[in-house]
Amino acid sequence: MPLITAITAVSSVLRRLLGQHTMNEEERKEWVARSRRYVKDYHAEFVHFFPNVLSILVGRKTSIPRLETAYDHLEKSLKYNALAGKMTRGLMVVSTLSQLYGDKPLSDKDKHLAFTLGWCIEIIKASCLVADDIVDGFETRLDKPCWYKQDNIGMIAVNDSFWMISSAYVLLNAEFRDHPCYTELIDLFHLVVEYAEIGGIMSTLASDSKTDLSAFTLESFQTITKYRTGYRDFYLPIMSALYMAGISGTAVNEAALPILLAIGEFYQYQVEFNNCFGAPEAVENVGAEIKGRKCTWLIVEALGRANTKQRAVLEANYGRSDVECVEKVKAVYESLNLRQLYVEYEEQSYQTIGRLIDEHSHILPAHVFLGLRNRIYNRY
Repeated sequence: MPLITAITAVSSVLRRLLGQHTMNEEERKEWVARSRRYVKDYHAEFVHFFPNVLSILVGRKTSIPRLETAYDHLEKSLKYNALAGKMTRGLMVVSTLSQLYGDKPLSDKDKHLAFTLGWCIEIIKASCLVADDIVDGFETRLDKPCWYKQDNIGMIAVNDSFWMISSAYVLLNAEFRDHPCYTELIDLFHLVVEYAEIGGIMSTLASDSKTDLSAFTLESFQTITKYRTGYRDFYLPIMSALYMAGISGTAVNEAALPILLAIGEFYQYQVEFNNCFGAPEAVENVGAEIKGRKCTWLIVEALGRANTKQRAVLEANYGRSDVECVEKVKAVYESLNLRQLYVEYEEQSYQTIGRLIDEHSHILPAHVFLGLRNRIYNRY
């Protein structure tokens, strides 16, 4: 679908709001409800599509001699890891495509291809999380043992992480080889996978600086967030959908990138705030970033605001896993009023992203980006 067709296909309500970054509460709720409905409408279909993914990735075992056991293991790892979580990133592809099509329903072929792309993204994300859990020494993820903690898995999970990434490319090649956007998708996936690995290395190097907290700078946090969250969790799914719809080119890429990276940082601030201050029943591992000595915006801001006594508390307790140490760090955060800082940042970021969307609304389908921003805003 050409760019102009995609933009003009949106409903009159969306069209009226193109380019507006300031909305009243009723309008914002309308956007959020609409965006969430797109995701919810496709969730069941997306999950039910997973056997098609397995048939491509694992079905080859019957044609390759003596590899049945290996492919059975791949199937087990994919079911355990890729089917976990809310699948938000994968669903972004089909929900974005639906928004681009407006009132025109997606064809079965469009949904098939969008679901395929979504599962490529979910498999890549799963591979990253498998590796992250090993590096961070986590015991559980989503209330079940991490993959490497499963019986008879252990460090085999390292190889599983590699195989999952290559499986995403196998899937992409199988379904998109003859599609007009194939080359763009391959380049996009290569870029994002490399950047996600860079972000992971940056995070690990910062966390492994055991001597002091000087490695935790705003620049380090923003670099890690850019390459891990911005590119993988937002740029990859949104650009995949745009490419499918025929919306591509240098101007589109350059316009979309700063918006999606800003949304990624916006999202990362929220996640880290919630993991620290969220209700225990709503957070899987409260204080995980503190225990894991992660470079978060909270520790960066705390170090910049702390007096000598407060810094000593942070130095002594940050990166320690016992509850008492976590609570001491959180007490410093509270005394530095980081809760209020977050509220101020969220509002400022909301407006900044809106202005970025306004600036590029002549190039991009602005309603897609506004909907994404509004769905994330004020979640906690």
